[in-house]
Amino acid sequence: MEAVSLASGIAGLLSLSISIIGISYKYISSANKASKSEGEYIVELANLKLLFSRLQEVSHSSELGVSSKLLSSLPISECMRDLEQLHSKLKKRSSSRLFMIKFNKLSWPFVEEETLQLVKMLHRYREIFQTSLTTEGFVFTAMMLREVTLLKSDMQCKAGLLKPIHIYNMHIHSNKILKPLHAEM
Repeated sequence: MEAVSLASGIAGLLSLSISIIGISYKYISSANKASKSEGEYIVELANLKLLFSRLQEVSHSSELGVSSKLLSSLPISECMRDLEQLHSKLKKRSSSRLFMIKFNKLSWPFVEEETLQLVKMLHRYREIFQTSLTTEGFVFTAMMLREVTLLKSDMQCKAGLLKPIHIYNMHIHSNKILKPLHAEM
């Protein structure tokens, strides 16, 4: 996947996750009591959104030396498809329950088992994207370490070349200082 389509894919995932969070939050906030799995669902979704946001920053940052090979191996189209299906189900179920909205009673559109499956799916994608982001961080750190090592080596080499000049200058300065002292004695 080339860099432009990679960045647009990640931007699409970010946008879609924001939309899903908005719809999901409406459901959960209007419920009398959200179940544990609904809470896990919203947490996984929010964490995934944060990862998409961070990946978007990384994909746009050319000075980080981003390894697009690592990022391009991400299942962006698969994740997009699954999130679009989730978004579609949420939208469809919210529009078919308009009569419930009028009574301010919008109930969670999924049964417990479906919610648990959604949590597993979101968690799986979060782990995949987090692993890629962590790996990208390691690659960047290794590149920086290599650059710092080369810079240090270069500076040591230059310091070695300048040392004889420095010793010569010290000798000249000490002669200038010590000559007047020897003359006074």
